[in-house]
Amino acid sequence: MKKNSGGVVFGVFMIFVGLLVILSQLEMLNFNNILSFLLSHIPTIISLMLIVIGINLIFDKYYIVKTFSWTAFFAVLLVSGCLYGGAVGNESERNTGKNYVRSFLEEKMPETEEGRLKMKLSGENLKIGSTGSNLIEGVITDTDIKYEVDYKKNNKTAVIDFKTKSNHSLNEIKNFVSSKEFSSGSLTADEPMEILLNTDVVWDIDLDVGGINGEIDLSDLKVEEFELDGGAGNIKLVLGDKYPSTKVDIDAGAARFKIFVPKNSGVKIDVDGVMSSIDFIGLDLEQKNKSLYISPGYDKAEIKIEIDIDIGAGALEISAI
Repeated sequence: MKKNSGGVVFGVFMIFVGLLVILSQLEMLNFNNILSFLLSHIPTIISLMLIVIGINLIFDKYYIVKTFSWTAFFAVLLVSGCLYGGAVGNESERNTGKNYVRSFLEEKMPETEEGRLKMKLSGENLKIGSTGSNLIEGVITDTDIKYEVDYKKNNKTAVIDFKTKSNHSLNEIKNFVSSKEFSSGSLTADEPMEILLNTDVVWDIDLDVGGINGEIDLSDLKVEEFELDGGAGNIKLVLGDKYPSTKVDIDAGAARFKIFVPKNSGVKIDVDGVMSSIDFIGLDLEQKNKSLYISPGYDKAEIKIEIDIDIGAGALEISAI
């Protein structure tokens, strides 16, 4: 029995050594941060300690249970202390980088004919427009956003992927929820993130966004497909006549959409969801059923725009320009 107990103690010791080495390699081992965490979470620590003591009383005869319960207790304190320091550091970095602005561009290759823009973001003020020079250019206003460009089919297709570098910590989310911006209903950053896409490329745009405000002007772009999956926000979307057939698919929560379509285009609109208002301005549409609206002569139109929109709650306005 003593031999087994000694093995357990040695095993626990090795676990702690390994944990310390990993935290050190990740540059997360900061005893000042750990001490700060302990001092600021005394009630929580006492509660956890009482739970561990209760477990030890119940399993008084089981040495292994006692050992592992206390091991888990101290391991949780150690890791939580390190993560606490990281969360505080990230918050400071975001505060100092509130006015962060970084320009970027990717030159267009001569053989590139198709482009796929994928964005997985939240809480941004987004602007999308056009450029005649580069494949893509613009301004990033969040230090946590990165993008990658990948070419396929011998550089014929360019895939551009925007996403955040890391997930927000629980501490950041709690601070956001209690912040003035959240309580006032402002879900986005002050400065807009701007994306300009090449006018000679045929685009497939996929936006996976949370709370967002956006001005998306596609009037000068060749857009084959535009897909938006989002939450709350205010979106202005301008569609153009530079491509013969454009498919728009929108699935959003509590959002307000203003969509503009060329007056000379054939329009098919399928609307679903619970909306406070649906308005069609300057459009001659025939209602085919409860949710489907089609402009006369749609099948023979040179420019076709098909819009499939599902809004959980909000308002929709589609206008001809």
